[in-house]
Amino acid sequence: MKALVTVLFLIVSASPALAAEEDNGEQMAAADTASAEAQSMEEITVLGQMNMTQLEKTVERAKLDFWDSYNAVNDVDEFRMVCEKVARTGTHIKTLQCAPSYYLEASRKQTERALRTGGARNSRSIARSLEKKKKEADAHMVALVEENPELLDKWNYLLAANQTYEQRKASN
Repeated sequence: MKALVTVLFLIVSASPALAAEEDNGEQMAAADTASAEAQSMEEITVLGQMNMTQLEKTVERAKLDFWDSYNAVNDVDEFRMVCEKVARTGTHIKTLQCAPSYYLEASRKQTERALRTGGARNSRSIARSLEKKKKEADAHMVALVEENPELLDKWNYLLAANQTYEQRKASN
């Protein structure tokens, strides 16, 4: 009977050690399997794509950023760009509209004249009368962009964002 108790004692006391060895072996095998799977695992990259509204907002932010930087380095007040969100007649949806100060001033004067005389305001005639001023403003902007690398970067970003938007718009 003493021998049976001793054998049972040895079996019971050895079983946690045996169980631990088995667990250790299983853990090592699992770790080896996981390591092998990680090495042979294929990596998949998913690239998201902006929807049209997000692209439009990106272009809008790029415009505002560019014109803010342009105005910061521009020293000719009549070439200063004024941007504002405006709702077109018949809608509550506002869109960003930017125009140089000289154009806004000419438009204001023509509107006043039309109100005084009872005539009509003509945007095309404003544009035609300001063609020379527009060429001056464009040349001034080109010079500022060439002189300022930060402004050039923002201009290139605006062009790229606008191009992406227009390409997506054409493909839809």
